Amino acid sequence: MAFFDDINNIMYVVLGVIGLIVIILLIFALKGTFSDVKLKRKAKSLGFRTIKEMHSRQSEGFESKPEFDNISSLGFTDKQEFLFGEKLGTRTQEEMYKKLNQTVKDLLDLMEDYKIDLPKLDNEVTLVLSLDKMTEISEEFTQKQTIFNKLREEVNSYPKEKVIDQSKINIPKEIKDLQNETAAKLYSVKNTLDVRMEYVTERTSIVELLNQFRPNVPVNLNRVGEISKLSLKDVESFLKDIVEVNPEIGEYLELEQVFIRKTDTEIQIDELLNQFQKWEVEGEGKKK
Repeated sequence: MAFFDDINNIMYVVLGVIGLIVIILLIFALKGTFSDVKLKRKAKSLGFRTIKEMHSRQSEGFESKPEFDNISSLGFTDKQEFLFGEKLGTRTQEEMYKKLNQTVKDLLDLMEDYKIDLPKLDNEVTLVLSLDKMTEISEEFTQKQTIFNKLREEVNSYPKEKVIDQSKINIPKEIKDLQNETAAKLYSVKNTLDVRMEYVTERTSIVELLNQFRPNVPVNLNRVGEISKLSLKDVESFLKDIVEVNPEIGEYLELEQVFIRKTDTEIQIDELLNQFQKWEVEGEGKKK
């Protein structure tokens, strides 16, 4: 009897364990069912037909079916491409790629124009003697440089954008070489501008200094150089130019190395510089 009692007890234990396992499985099954029901309701509320569709679209960045439908209707292939287009200020994919290609064209057209404009500007600068004109040209050049750098930076960023379909952007292979050529021309003009600006500024400063001297008082060349902080060679050359343009202003005694102003009349800077510029154009005077 004891043997059968032991078997019964074992069977009770086994059945109890099996029952517990069944209960646990039922709980998990019910939990899974409730979870599915909840997800199905969520998918439906967001406009998706199935849970799978919801998970698929949300992994692509879409929050709801209407959002996916709207973005797809605008021609965009995914959410990231749409956001990139939105950042550019374009509404559709077609508008976005049209704008991207227009920027590339703008850069190419600008570089083509600069092939003529920059050498012309470089030549023009070497004949300018007016400080106001030099300032105007410098501002114009800075604007040219800024526009080029902005377009170049923008176009060069396109190949790095993973959200862009590169096959839809018409970037020529030689664009890097064209950019380097244009950058070299800009650098050359910038160097010419800097040198010429210094030269023009020095000439203007000497005229302004001479306007402060009293008439009939000899001023030593060394004194002019000391005050202007320019080389004696440059000061002497400029003084000779001044008296040649307008002798009534004064005279420069080369042997004594002194300048004597003859009049109280203010020396007209523009008048002098215009004559100096004419000399340079004609290859006379200082360029003689």
